Amino acid sequence: ADAEDYLSRLRCIAPQLSEANRQQRHRQHNALLQPTLVINDTIAEVERFIEVPAEENILFKSLAAKSMGLSGLNDSSRASLLRDATAELQDNIYPAYQRLLTRLREQAPISDAAPGVWRLPDGEAWYEFMLQAATTSGFSAAEIHEIGLEEIDRVQQEIIKTSREMGVTARTIGECLHSLDANKPPPRKDTEENRQALVDQVSSLISATEPRIRHLFHTMPKGSITVKTIPRFAEANRNQSYQPPSMDGSRAGFFELNVGQLLDEADYEIPILAYHEIFPGHHLQITLAQETEHLPSLRRIMTLDAYIEGWAKYAETIPATHGINSDPRFRVARMRRELVSTINLALDTGIHSKRWGVEQAVQFFSENSGTDDTFSRYIVNRSASVPAQMCSYKIGMMKMLELRKRMESALGSHFDVRDFHHSVLSRGSVPLALLDTLVDGDIEMLKATR
Repeated sequence: ADAEDYLSRLRCIAPQLSEANRQQRHRQHNALLQPTLVINDTIAEVERFIEVPAEENILFKSLAAKSMGLSGLNDSSRASLLRDATAELQDNIYPAYQRLLTRLREQAPISDAAPGVWRLPDGEAWYEFMLQAATTSGFSAAEIHEIGLEEIDRVQQEIIKTSREMGVTARTIGECLHSLDANKPPPRKDTEENRQALVDQVSSLISATEPRIRHLFHTMPKGSITVKTIPRFAEANRNQSYQPPSMDGSRAGFFELNVGQLLDEADYEIPILAYHEIFPGHHLQITLAQETEHLPSLRRIMTLDAYIEGWAKYAETIPATHGINSDPRFRVARMRRELVSTINLALDTGIHSKRWGVEQAVQFFSENSGTDDTFSRYIVNRSASVPAQMCSYKIGMMKMLELRKRMESALGSHFDVRDFHHSVLSRGSVPLALLDTLVDGDIEMLKATR
């Protein structure tokens, strides 16, 4: 039955792609195309997906591998299933991808090279709307841009200060970051053994972190977590991601790793991803919300970017703050990730509100982050693809740190970090303005009882 269900899912792909093709035609008619760099990257990913024979495609290989372990499925039935899967790929899925590819190739020459949505009908107003949806903060594009510029300077100075404590002598952030990069170990070779070792490393880190943070929370989630990998054909265009367990707990949550990107990461950098995505980040936060039975179903599954990403960025700071990870290299690497999220405030608003071009945006990101051209273009591409979303991380993080400091100041010696974490996590995903009010209420309640 599982194998038959898989085949049924395969048969849903071509109709979905046909609908995507129809939507692309509609957007083309209404001058709502993605910018050229996004369309070109999408073309490249689709080409990589369909360039292999059907029997080598991940959709076929996954069914072939998983069906090997099914009891009650004889060789004849399995062969029939695999023939049907091959036929579906060859006769329906590949042609549907090809039709979509033809549409994208048609659109690339007539798309706009400018990455910002200001170029679209009502684009500026739409961007302001998207900023409110992403940050739930009330800040305008101009205000977020200025916050970004101010915070860039503050975080850069903090990185320089911490790096000097490690013996890195540098006058500017560029010198500092390049010095840090020069001392990194060389990238791992791209072998199956190294790829599996990275998966094992992340899995072990998750298992080791969970018991070490329990004392910081009143409640820990029951839902389990596993690690998966992004398919190779999508590594150039897809970021790490987390998916929560099923609501009934029958399926574990999973952390989808981009192993291709991790090959370049140093061992002390990799924990940041696990802290952000799993413990004490998204998995702890989102699974706890799902398991909070007194909340309505919508509140248990709804996610607002500034809340969930703000928590995950705050979660990255917990291991250093509470002595769980005292490696100074990790501290600098963590701050460098925060710097990226901070630069994104100015970058995203620069692209979509101040009308920066691709090269101006790439140069701004590269100069301020010390990263190479490839990564800088990846970030610019992401901003162009999903306007405003990248602003949610730092805006949310700043609110989490502000609220923690507020509760600490109000309660003094009676402050218990578990109370703060419970205050933030116990109601599911909420807008930052509402979270501010809720935490203030909890502060008053705690003051009255202590």
